[in-house]
Amino acid sequence: MNKKKVFQRPELTDEQIQRCHDIVDELVKLHRDSDPKHGKKSEKGKQEKAYQALNKVGELSGILTEWSENQIFGLYQKIAESKDGWIDAKTCNMHTNETMWYDPDLSEDIFEGDQKLICERLAIGAILHNSFGKYGRMAWRLGLEKSLYALNEGQVEWLVEPTNIRKQGDAYDLQELRWITVQHLYKLMGQGKEKYVAECDLSDACGVSIDAIQKWEKECVKERDKDKSTLESIKLGSLVVRTEMQEEPKNDEDFILSKAVSWNMNAEKTGDEGHLKNLSFGIISAIMLDREYPLETMKEKLSSAGLRQIK
Repeated sequence: MNKKKVFQRPELTDEQIQRCHDIVDELVKLHRDSDPKHGKKSEKGKQEKAYQALNKVGELSGILTEWSENQIFGLYQKIAESKDGWIDAKTCNMHTNETMWYDPDLSEDIFEGDQKLICERLAIGAILHNSFGKYGRMAWRLGLEKSLYALNEGQVEWLVEPTNIRKQGDAYDLQELRWITVQHLYKLMGQGKEKYVAECDLSDACGVSIDAIQKWEKECVKERDKDKSTLESIKLGSLVVRTEMQEEPKNDEDFILSKAVSWNMNAEKTGDEGHLKNLSFGIISAIMLDREYPLETMKEKLSSAGLRQIK
């Protein structure tokens, strides 16, 4: 009889532990530098500092509390699979609630189906309720938690009520896919293609007209990337990836990706944080774009999301 495979939580590395200490120091500095008591001086770059603070908390949470979210999702997954929606305390506290998520072959649709969807919403609500619940403007967390629970009873709260319901197909998915397509445009330009040639390639790959590609770019720049900082970073990142692979064939994408992640984590120590952050972001985005949304899959994705006029 085969034993059931047991998956282990990844160990914390010395580098991760040191990073946690560094993040706390950085958060304290951001807290002090943005304090209103310092007057106009502390207003400089405050919006960007707010984003930085939340990103750092997210990174800290990713290192130290990923296991806790896994444990909660595992608990509700067990509840979803139970016959009567109840599990005993022993099952509730089992390590496998957490460690099951480290299985590389775990299906992505594990919460598919009405009963499982209900339980996933309950898990998300529990995490929201216990994440910074008494700090900051907590109303949005409680509102989202309540909205998820209400959906389980068939009630649609204002926070999750659809807007723009007259738009074609799956409007949100289409909006995201248009944005992905525009990112592909700049990635191709970073690889050395003239813009019109890149637009032609995208037109063929996505099954839409060149006019549509150009329209999507204008819309996405206006709504998502007014200064084109994201798109230009992807373009530069794509150029760096292409150059590195040409000059050093042994440097595959995985090597370049790991180097970019390291740059991103250590940017503040170099004294050139802005440039390194943008460069590493562009490299990571360019590589992950091809991995998560390969160009050859875009036509099918757009069609599945309900885009009309696919050629």
